Amino acid sequence: MLRRTKTAQASNLLAYLLWASAAIFFHQLTHIALFDLLSLRIVLATVMCLVLVTLMGQQSALLALLRGRFKLIALSAMLIASNWLLVISSISSEQLNSASLGYYLAPVLTLLLLKLVNREGLQLKEYVCLTLCLCGVMLYIKMQAYAALPWQGLVIALTFALYVVLRRYLREPAVVVLAAEHVCAALPALLYLAWSHYTASGSGLSHQLQQGDIVKLCILGVVTTLPLLLYNFSVKHLSSAFVSLSQYLNPTLMLLIAVLLFKEVVMAGQWLGLAFIWGGIAVYFVLAQRAQAQHAV
Repeated sequence: MLRRTKTAQASNLLAYLLWASAAIFFHQLTHIALFDLLSLRIVLATVMCLVLVTLMGQQSALLALLRGRFKLIALSAMLIASNWLLVISSISSEQLNSASLGYYLAPVLTLLLLKLVNREGLQLKEYVCLTLCLCGVMLYIKMQAYAALPWQGLVIALTFALYVVLRRYLREPAVVVLAAEHVCAALPALLYLAWSHYTASGSGLSHQLQQGDIVKLCILGVVTTLPLLLYNFSVKHLSSAFVSLSQYLNPTLMLLIAVLLFKEVVMAGQWLGLAFIWGGIAVYFVLAQRAQAQHAV
């Protein structure tokens, strides 16, 4: 039992490390046009998902899911593709710190959406968390050099939260759902790549690719697909407290990459805004743990 828990913890942490490392590979491929890069990532990840489905003998489950719940899968694919598009855009525009803001807010927004869907009222810890997070966002906006709305981060939070809520209605194995999402997204991606190739004059994909890009794209397909499988395995064997806290590792690593590797400037006031968000998250977990302890007694 202890060995399984340690394996699950390692898988969970590795999933977030791989997710964060994707930003480094995307950064090395920013010379490729935004939609070309997203489309290539979708196609390569689709190939990997189909190989995994075949190896696991889940082809019939994949076909059944696509036939029976195509609209839901298509919507899920659109949300996660939009999320990746915004992440790539934030990296290209040297605003990865804004994307990290989105992933800090996504769990809070997910909680609110689930409360809305289930028609449940907010508890004290949720009011406190939400208030501090909203104050943090306002400070983050106010203290930027141009006081501009971090729309990329906010839309990243919204698309990811909607994606998480939607995935709760898909009970099939993670690899089957992931493959179905990529199959839905692959056809538009292939059509776009074909259109881009035949309409571009001197700026097509073949002119954008540099030496080593194919290898980097293949690695990118792995580091943006494998984490979900590791994550889904790990959550079955971990406490809710560990899972809830570990989800903030991804935006923290993204923020560190933005500041330390990409040399993005985060002003003192923005750090203060992030501190309010961290404080809101901390208050939520402290109050939740206290309530759980009292209930146990």
